[in-house]
Amino acid sequence: MRSLRDALGQFATGVAVVTTATASGERAGVTVNSFSSVSLDPPLVLWCLSDRAPSAPVFLRAGRFAVNILAAGQDELSRRFATPAPDKFAGVDVLATPTGLPMLAGTLATFSCRTVTVHAGGDHHIFVGEVEHHQRSGGEPLLFHCGRYREFASSRDGEERTGPFRLPEARHHGPSGAGAPRRQQAARIRTSWSGPSSDASAR
Repeated sequence: MRSLRDALGQFATGVAVVTTATASGERAGVTVNSFSSVSLDPPLVLWCLSDRAPSAPVFLRAGRFAVNILAAGQDELSRRFATPAPDKFAGVDVLATPTGLPMLAGTLATFSCRTVTVHAGGDHHIFVGEVEHHQRSGGEPLLFHCGRYREFASSRDGEERTGPFRLPEARHHGPSGAGAPRRQQAARIRTSWSGPSSDASAR
């Protein structure tokens, strides 16, 4: 199992926080990297959640979710929503999507979705949603590869840009459909941290 997880970890992904809220106002959020586009017409996306996750019943009841794509430097948000807590949203700058879902401030993009179907996939739920609203902003993504957060160091006019990261405490599993940066620039991936991390799939 460890060998398989290490091999799967060779696939670099972005990092997202998926949020939701029920009609009664119950909120939930979880860090994932199992986000992928499925279709443009109709606009469909998917993500995966452990069936042991405490937040799974909330996502299943809500029938809607928002995918918040994290930017470089938002590793604290990633860690917060990957760690069990009574209220993961406490102290977080939260806005609302046009459909009333929690939306995290400062992210690269947000997709507000209606759950179309939920498939059973081994020990995970596979949520497929139709995108009802989306928005995006500029910036560099938060990356994850081989159990480590990473960042781009872009070279512009021969000058390298880097930024510090704090130590992450959670690991995220699953395939991702995040696209590569579109800007025409020389780029290298720099490692922000290395070492053991915990499985966040059941958060």
